Amino acid sequence: MKFTCTKEHLIKALKNVAGIAGRNPALPILRNVLLKTENGRLKFSVTDLEVGVSTWITGRVDGEGAITIPLKQLAEYVQNLPPEHINLETNDGAMFISCGSSRASFQGEAAENFPLIPTVSDGNKFTVSAVKLVQALDRVVYAAATDDTRPELSGILWFSKGNVLTLAATDSYRLAEVQLEINETLVNDFRVILPLRATQEIKRILDGEGVVTLILADGQVLIETAHTSLVSRLIEGNYPDYQQIIPAKSTTNASVLRFDLLRALRGASVFSYGEVNSVLVETTDKAVKITAVAQEMGETNSEVVADITGEATKISFNPRFLIDALNGVPGERVRFGLTNAGVPALLIPEDPKEKTVALVMPIKN
Repeated sequence: MKFTCTKEHLIKALKNVAGIAGRNPALPILRNVLLKTENGRLKFSVTDLEVGVSTWITGRVDGEGAITIPLKQLAEYVQNLPPEHINLETNDGAMFISCGSSRASFQGEAAENFPLIPTVSDGNKFTVSAVKLVQALDRVVYAAATDDTRPELSGILWFSKGNVLTLAATDSYRLAEVQLEINETLVNDFRVILPLRATQEIKRILDGEGVVTLILADGQVLIETAHTSLVSRLIEGNYPDYQQIIPAKSTTNASVLRFDLLRALRGASVFSYGEVNSVLVETTDKAVKITAVAQEMGETNSEVVADITGEATKISFNPRFLIDALNGVPGERVRFGLTNAGVPALLIPEDPKEKTVALVMPIKN
């Protein structure tokens, strides 16, 4: 097999699959990328047995063939080649690369030893804007649990109703939800949990894409663009009924400039570390006051001008949780809803067109 392409296309293909290779140390071949000619294109595939990613690039193809090569070393070598056309050739279990005056050979492993990546063709199928999907994922992914104590919380909940797709994540201390419209009205609604690892790879492969197609089948999901596809197993289990904990109303509401509140919280977080990882949020008649005290370092307080309605209140929070939530809420202004130390704070955009909700549990003193 011989294949010639531009350095730009080869780097993009390797970047699209780079996040998966080597994540499963059980099989050394999973550190490799499978290169295979297919319908006049070169296909790159990687898998960790939970998530599989494939991407295709066009070029000049001569002959058919397949081989697996260590991805990390291949990507590093290609990155340092001159900006010229790159020639790939397989022979006797090795791949030979030439570009300008540079030559290299990589010992490979037989393609037959590479695990099969499942195919998904039947199931709930719909399309959505890639840009909007990435935005939605960015607004919820921070709230997913990072451990496997409760596997269902280590993923992102996806569910549909008609032509509305809802994404949600929670680690029990905070929660994020966002809604976006899909391009079809589904006859059969779905409710699935996608692993966090797959979600991170989706964001990678959707960079610069226009429209993405999704197919949800029994236990698996396929995410496909014009040149790249991702197949992932779904997480089994029942996601908690989180909607019942979203406050119907808050006793105190502050309409505030989002970046002003972010700056105040970031400054206060410098004084919030170690065992006392908290800031005090206090409302006055015309402002939200942020205070943090570190006994060995000092203290800080700042006021953010706000339109306040309701009762004056004082509640402690983990500043990082509030910062993550504010980064996930779009728009110039946000509504910051507070009640007491036993009720989560509510952060939503002032713009009603933005269907995003963030909750942060207070710290009980």
